[in-house]
Amino acid sequence: MVVPPRLKPAFLWRLWRLGLASDPLPTLSFAEPPADWHSAMPRPTRRAKLILLLFVASAIFSACTANIRTPIRTDSIPRAPILSADDEAYGAALVQNLRSDQEPDTEIEHHLRVERIFESLAGAAKINRQAWRIHLLLDPDTADVRALHGKQLVVWSGIFDLVRSDEELAGLFACELAHTLARHTDPVAFHPAAELLFGLTDIAATMGLAILSQGIVAVNLPGMTRWAYLEATDLDPVDRVYSEEEEQETASIAALLLAASGYRPGALAEFWQRVSTDNGLQQNAEPLLRNLPPHARSKLIARAIAEMPDAGLANSENPASAQTAVSAVSGPAPGIQATLADDSLNK
Repeated sequence: MVVPPRLKPAFLWRLWRLGLASDPLPTLSFAEPPADWHSAMPRPTRRAKLILLLFVASAIFSACTANIRTPIRTDSIPRAPILSADDEAYGAALVQNLRSDQEPDTEIEHHLRVERIFESLAGAAKINRQAWRIHLLLDPDTADVRALHGKQLVVWSGIFDLVRSDEELAGLFACELAHTLARHTDPVAFHPAAELLFGLTDIAATMGLAILSQGIVAVNLPGMTRWAYLEATDLDPVDRVYSEEEEQETASIAALLLAASGYRPGALAEFWQRVSTDNGLQQNAEPLLRNLPPHARSKLIARAIAEMPDAGLANSENPASAQTAVSAVSGPAPGIQATLADDSLNK
C-alpha cells in the first residue's frame, strides 16, 4: 500500500498502536498525529516482543539449516564414497556407544551367515569387504540391522528369528548398504550460521539455568541444542528416519545389489508383504520400519524391481519369480505415489 507523504507519520502511529501497543485499540483515522508522536508511542508489550523474537529466530534458524539435497541416479549401483580416517573414527565411536550396554553375539552360525551374505553384496557394490567392520549384538528381542557412516554394520540377533531365508536377510542388508552408497548416512552438515546459533543457544541455556537457580546449578551444555535438534528431526546418526525420496533411492539400489549378487530381489518384497499381514511380525519388525509401514516398503521394492534394467533382472537368481513378485505385490506401478502419500511417508 502506498502511503502519501503527508500521512506517513499517522500511518506509522496507527500501525504501531494496532500491532504492538497494550492500550485499547484506537479508532482508525488518518488524522495528523501529535507533534511529539515519536516519544508518545507506547512501548510494546512483553508478549509482542517475545512473539517478534521467536519469529525472527525461527526465520533465521530455518534459513540456516535448509539442506538442499541432490538426488542420485538409481539406474546403476553408485560408487562407494571415499571416507577419511576421521569418518571411520566417527563410525567407530557410534558403534562403541551401542556396544557399551549390550553384549556381543558369539553364535558362530550367525557370524558365518552374515559374513557370507555381506561378502556377496560387497562384491556387487565393488567395495572392500575387509574395510568394513561387522558387529553382532546379542538381543533376541531386537530385530534390526543398521549400516552406519564410517563403514560399520551392526546386526542385532533378533533379526535371525524374523527372516525365513538368506534371501530375506540379504534384502535387509542390501537396503542398509544402499543407504551408505547413496550417502544417506553421512553426518548432517549445518550451515556455519546454524552452528553459531547452536552455540549461542547453548550459552544462553547455561546462563539461564545459573540465573534461575541463583548459582546453585552451574552446568556447561556444549552441543546440547544441536543434539536436541537432531533428535527432534529424526536425524540421529543411529536411529535416522529417511525421507520418501531417500527410501525410493534405497529400494532401487538394493534391488540392483541383490540381482548382481545372485539373490532374488522379489524375496525382499515378499518379506515385507508377509510382515504387513501379521501383527506379531509387525511388532517384532518395528525397529526396521523407521516410520514406514511394511506394505509401503513392499510396494517400494516391487516398483524398484519393475523399473530395473533388463540386465538386472537377467542376473537375478530367478527372474520369473521377481516378475511375479512385482505383479503380486505392487499392482500398477503408477499407483504407488498415492499409497505412500496416504501412509504419511513424508517426514
